[in-house]
Amino acid sequence: MSSIRLKNVNMYAFQANKSSIIGKVWYHPDTRVLSVQLADRNRGKRKPLKSLRPKGYLYVGVPGPVFQKFASAKSKGKFFNQNIKDMYPSQMDVFCVANN
Repeated sequence: MSSIRLKNVNMYAFQANKSSIIGKVWYHPDTRVLSVQLADRNRGKRKPLKSLRPKGYLYVGVPGPVFQKFASAKSKGKFFNQNIKDMYPSQMDVFCVANN
């Protein structure tokens, strides 16, 4: 896990290289917002159509300890599905999708 500091804003991030579900993850502890970019299931194939590009979602109200367990989980996808996906309010992260 890496820590990023942007103009007095703390943010934590990691990339789940071995996950078939999770791509990149960012967490802002002050707002308890978790941003999850889903893995690109078309890696190594032809350039995917726009609709098949990785999608990102924002999860609101995620406590720091949940993010820490997510970051250290052996299976990021399993932890995400069991502890985050349907447990917190979410919306599509348009910035994540737009940057792909």
